[in-house]
Amino acid sequence: MPPRPDVGQPTAACVPESMIRAQLQEILASETFSRSERLSRFLRFIVEQTLDGQAASLKEQVLACELYGRGTDFNAATDPVVRVDARRLRDKLREYYADFPEQPVLIALPKGGYIPTFQMHPRAPLEVAVQMPPAAEREQSRMAPRPWWRRLWVVVPATTICIVIGVAVWLPSPKSRSDPPRLVPLTSSPGDERWPSLSPDGNFVAFLCAAPHQPESPDICVKAVGTDTIQRIVETPAAESGPAWSPDGRDIAFARTEGGKELGIFIASRMGGAERRISETGTAVAWTPNGRSVLIRDTLQHGRGPFAVFEVDLDSLRRRRLTRPRVGAGEWSFAVSPNGETLALIRYQRPGVSDLYVMSMKGGEPRRLTDWNSVLRGPAWTPDGDELVFAANDRLWRISAKVAQPGRGTPIPDIPIPAGHVSISRPGKGQSARLAFHTPQQQVSLRRIDLETVDGSGLFEAIEPFSPATRKDIPGPFSPDGSKVAFTSTRGSADYELWVADASGAHGRQLTFFGSNSLMMAHSWSPDSRQILFEAAVEGNSDLYVISADGGKAARLTTSPAIEGLADWSRDGRWIYYTKIGSGMDGEIWRVPAQGGPAQRITNTPGNEPKESPDGQSIYCVDRPPLGGVSGRLMRIPAGGGEAKKVLDEISPFYWSVTDQGIYFVREDRQVQSIYLYGFAGEKIRRAGRLPFRVAHFPRGPGRLIVSRNGRWALVSVTDRWEGDLMLLDNFR
Repeated sequence: MPPRPDVGQPTAACVPESMIRAQLQEILASETFSRSERLSRFLRFIVEQTLDGQAASLKEQVLACELYGRGTDFNAATDPVVRVDARRLRDKLREYYADFPEQPVLIALPKGGYIPTFQMHPRAPLEVAVQMPPAAEREQSRMAPRPWWRRLWVVVPATTICIVIGVAVWLPSPKSRSDPPRLVPLTSSPGDERWPSLSPDGNFVAFLCAAPHQPESPDICVKAVGTDTIQRIVETPAAESGPAWSPDGRDIAFARTEGGKELGIFIASRMGGAERRISETGTAVAWTPNGRSVLIRDTLQHGRGPFAVFEVDLDSLRRRRLTRPRVGAGEWSFAVSPNGETLALIRYQRPGVSDLYVMSMKGGEPRRLTDWNSVLRGPAWTPDGDELVFAANDRLWRISAKVAQPGRGTPIPDIPIPAGHVSISRPGKGQSARLAFHTPQQQVSLRRIDLETVDGSGLFEAIEPFSPATRKDIPGPFSPDGSKVAFTSTRGSADYELWVADASGAHGRQLTFFGSNSLMMAHSWSPDSRQILFEAAVEGNSDLYVISADGGKAARLTTSPAIEGLADWSRDGRWIYYTKIGSGMDGEIWRVPAQGGPAQRITNTPGNEPKESPDGQSIYCVDRPPLGGVSGRLMRIPAGGGEAKKVLDEISPFYWSVTDQGIYFVREDRQVQSIYLYGFAGEKIRRAGRLPFRVAHFPRGPGRLIVSRNGRWALVSVTDRWEGDLMLLDNFR
């Protein structure tokens, strides 16, 4: 593997400028680039500017003006022409070096910028004469067999790690098992391409494709492996999910939702056309090996209770229930073994806490295979049915389906980049498999909004980044005195930890160092603003903790095996109200003395996210669990327990906050989100203002609306970057 190039110093002594310019001319004269004047002009401009010492000027605005004639009013947010062509240029360079791997100088364009990097070929002598072989010899060299490792080279920029992989010449069918593994890109279009499903023969991939401006409405796309042409076989305003290829390679099953409402499970031909709905409900699907039935994820109580797996006969549409989870979110994704005898499934205790299980297709209790207690994605069976592949902690792992004790499995060594959803083909005898996976690029940060500053059209004007970072943040509460904010973030580790900052976002400090917890949320402050109440899932058990705002050791407040979280500290400091889920998904409101003592249940009906009223006499809560983006009713109950009364309809979990003046909440108006206020005085609703963006919602940490006690400031999470590509590990064994 070539050494790391020096970004910003492309003409170091190891790469003479004359060799770079000669290599540039050779690239531009190649058949790969001669067909694209636009990309050739792009490459020539950035290389020559860099060699002339003008690398710092290579910004998106400059490129738009110089290369595409855009004016000074160019807006990169609405015109992605530079980013799109930069992505295409990276693909073309990979294609060129795959065809001619022995070139003395490697020119690359790392992701995240427009400054090219230059480095010598590992075996090219420093004094090599810049003499390129004739075209006939290059073509003969291109057609000759090449070791797989010469097609793979990595460029590591200073600010981020991007794997740049040489794409070799594709064959139309999987290779023999004697060939070594080979990692290549499957897709590289703008937006988020995710949830791959390989056809049984491994020659096609179905996946979710979302346009950059419509990330919440993905369609079902199909492309042949090794080609650039993408066909949208399902294109609707709704959101499709979880494509699954039929065993005969003719059809694709998928789920569909719209506005948080389940529309059911559908089957469509891989060529597109008419659809068949096989279930009016359900949110995930997988095929049985014989193709006569599918498995779907669904509930028995119209969205309430844990998700279970049901088998649906495709002729009669009769259902057979396979799993019976008793607590938490239940089953999330699943796959049937190649022989049709065993079901593998990922079961969630709560969002962020899951593990891999197997069970007989005839029924019975699932047997636990892993002890991650984290976010798992997959699973996919290996073709021999002996092992399962899944994603955890941004890597792909494999584990035997017959392990006696739960473990973590073994990481797959041939994949050095972040990995998510996974799919494996079903090769013929003597052939190797293909493995496809999703590699994400995600950034979710915080915005602070001045709720008192609105323009004439009702749009919030004063919005600013809060404690900026390049990872994922979840907003937390303002302290009662208004001086601090607690929030959780992955900026210090792979998992969420608790942070505290000034109310302006300055002077952020990490308070917890749990390291192995998969989900953490900050919920409330003590009345004196000295302690923070938060929840964390540690070793699979979700509990409440208290920690000093100055840091130190966190004290565990709850210890039962139930799910305990979503808590609020009473204003008089006596009680901590919280949600407890002992079975199913519906929560109950409990309270425990802040100084310790027995807990008390205060509701007889479903309740989640308790928040105390300013006078301490009532508790507000929502009657739906915070799962699946489904809205519920805002309820009010006496602080000591009693009958619950409805206050508001259509309140989304996490998207509401109690202040001294009333309850702020987010609601959608014709695909535009606004913040509303339900005032305690007069019990009237008014719109506080419109948002110029959508509040983020993502699987491993929910978006939230947090408003300061005085009703002046709001914190929300915003998706700055949520993209992803599909990768393929060829010759997987």
